[in-house]
Amino acid sequence: MMSCSACGAKFEAPVNGACPSCGARFDNLPAEAVQAPAAVPAPPPQTEVFSAPAASVQPVQASASGPAKEARAGFWIRLAAHVVDSILLAVANLLLDAAGVKGLDGMLLSLIVGATYYVGLTANGGQTAGKKLVGIRVIMVDGSPVTWGRSFLRWIGYLLSGLPLGLGYVWAGVTKPKRAWHDLIAGTKVVYTDPAAAVQGVAYAPEDDKAGGIAICLMVATPLLLIAGIGITAALFIPKFANLQGRSDEGGTKGSLGTIRAALSIYYGDLEGVYPSDLDALTAQGKYLSSLPAAKLSKLHPASNRVSAYPSRSQAASADEGGWAYIDNPADSEFGSVWVNCSHTDAKGTAWNAY
Repeated sequence: MMSCSACGAKFEAPVNGACPSCGARFDNLPAEAVQAPAAVPAPPPQTEVFSAPAASVQPVQASASGPAKEARAGFWIRLAAHVVDSILLAVANLLLDAAGVKGLDGMLLSLIVGATYYVGLTANGGQTAGKKLVGIRVIMVDGSPVTWGRSFLRWIGYLLSGLPLGLGYVWAGVTKPKRAWHDLIAGTKVVYTDPAAAVQGVAYAPEDDKAGGIAICLMVATPLLLIAGIGITAALFIPKFANLQGRSDEGGTKGSLGTIRAALSIYYGDLEGVYPSDLDALTAQGKYLSSLPAAKLSKLHPASNRVSAYPSRSQAASADEGGWAYIDNPADSEFGSVWVNCSHTDAKGTAWNAY
């Protein structure tokens, strides 16, 4: 510690040979005792901050004129793809038929093949063979790929589109969004795969893809009208069909009665005036009849070829068992007689046992 003899200030060392307090010089001090003045750090350079004006920033539009253009597939190009797909599935069905898969099994397998074809290919790339050939693809309305669930829902929608004489398919050709009913149901659309086609396309707003009131009404009304139509048709024609079936059974039963009587006549002639003790004799070795035909009496008795034997017609007067009645008593004057064992009347009002 040093002190200045001039002012009495105490300090560690003089600055440039002088008292840091009063400036009195100390020329006789050694050089290492002289302390250079502390460097005053220069103030950091000031960076001027400029703030952007408070003007609002608008989002960038995809196009100055609105939504981007899009080339969607209409009715005819989709019909062409459907024809190709139908030909391929027809060939598959012919192969199934050639392999011996027919009847209900063939129908079921054909349905499975068709569902696998449409649902699987649509969910994996959005293109069946027909669509790939004509250059179109199925995608969701937002442009994403079609999922398995949506693809299956779209395939189910084919039924609704085809019910009213194919109106649901034609819908893609007569409306701006070009979406069939099955597209509206599944939330899909069909577009061209060629990017250049979009130049000639149309700009679609989100509201364009919403199912309109007319489409919704038609899609709801179509199955209801179909069910109502089936019900009305059934109510009108089932009774008539049942009546026709009854008349057919009556005619068949009368014909069968005539066949049995004719066989009895031949038997009677062959045995020189002897009738059989029972009608089973007519079917022995199939000489007269291969089997006894059944008496079919709709709504009266179940169809049956059972023979009820009676000693006389008087004892069978009240019989009503269905099948056939036969007099097996040689002592009776009506031995060998056969008739329908039913006391009800036919469509003409005649009792069956009166024939």
